[in-house]
Amino acid sequence: MKLFDAHSDIWSDVTVRRLRGERHVLRERHLERLRAGGVEGGIFVIWVDPPFDADPAARTEQIMEAVRAELAEERGVRLVRSWAELEAARTEGTFYILLGIEGLAAVGEDVERIDWYYACGARHAGLTWNEENALATGVKGDPDRGLTAAGRAAVRKIQEKGMLLDVSHLNERSFWDAADAAVGPIVASHSNCRALCDVPRNLTDEQLRAVRDLGGVVGLNAFRLFVDPDPRRQDLVHLLRHAGHMIDVMGIDHVGCGFDFCEFLEADYAAIRAGRANPGPAGGAQAGAGRPGGGSGPGWGGVRLHLHRGQGGGPAPDGGGGGEDRLWEFPPPAAAGAGVNARKEAGSGEPASLYAAPAVYRGR
Repeated sequence: MKLFDAHSDIWSDVTVRRLRGERHVLRERHLERLRAGGVEGGIFVIWVDPPFDADPAARTEQIMEAVRAELAEERGVRLVRSWAELEAARTEGTFYILLGIEGLAAVGEDVERIDWYYACGARHAGLTWNEENALATGVKGDPDRGLTAAGRAAVRKIQEKGMLLDVSHLNERSFWDAADAAVGPIVASHSNCRALCDVPRNLTDEQLRAVRDLGGVVGLNAFRLFVDPDPRRQDLVHLLRHAGHMIDVMGIDHVGCGFDFCEFLEADYAAIRAGRANPGPAGGAQAGAGRPGGGSGPGWGGVRLHLHRGQGGGPAPDGGGGGEDRLWEFPPPAAAGAGVNARKEAGSGEPASLYAAPAVYRGR
């Protein structure tokens, strides 16, 4: 059984270690464990965490440069930008990576800067991490603030380009604004069920059904505080209850796994706090401990990630061949602006499968 890990913060580890002078971080610290767990590829995100969020654009460029350097020297992996490239990597048995963006604070209100991310190879994006920014509001922001006009334009831009729109970190109002503005699949790449663990990062049953009605996927999250408030129940059994509840509410075709294992970040951030690592353009010590998680162990079966296979679209800003650079097909103009409620009444149709094997996921 081969697995797809749809949320990983490994690029943060790569950046910290390369700034300390290390090389071949993927090969030396991650690939062997991922492959041992049956993971054949995944979405690795660029995440601008505090205190680097003081200058998100500078930190984004710093991480992107680390990504480029790491991929240039690591022949055992491939950055894929399209369905065709993903399938080719799978056929060859090459570990493949889709580049993701966990928060678009760096673009400000200039949504045209999303083209730069796309040109760099990004095929996934979330509007926020936990913060408020010029586009939307994360779960730690004002609960009465949703998407801005620029945020709605960003939703349209992301989906027109055939990228995956991730809603995991949005507050509830921003979630519904994004769902209403969406004209194609959305994903909540690493969120659990609020019915079982009442925290803002988990989704209500109504939200789960909205993702389903848009043809999207919700990823199971192993972060213990999102599994159960009682430490005695923060275990595999109670995590599986979230999977069962998602399946009951949405159907198995709309359930994935988003574990967000990040034990490697704890050592990185301890080194930063101790002054043994370059803190990056924002300067200062790393605030907060690394986020607890598990190892890159065996993945989860019985779920599939369903998205539209890319078939249309114009030329990509990086010179790519239109539809060949897309992950899913942008709906025809008649579907544009149809809002989640209208599309739910009309029926969402059955999307083609981007990835027919089970998916593994990481979540925070």
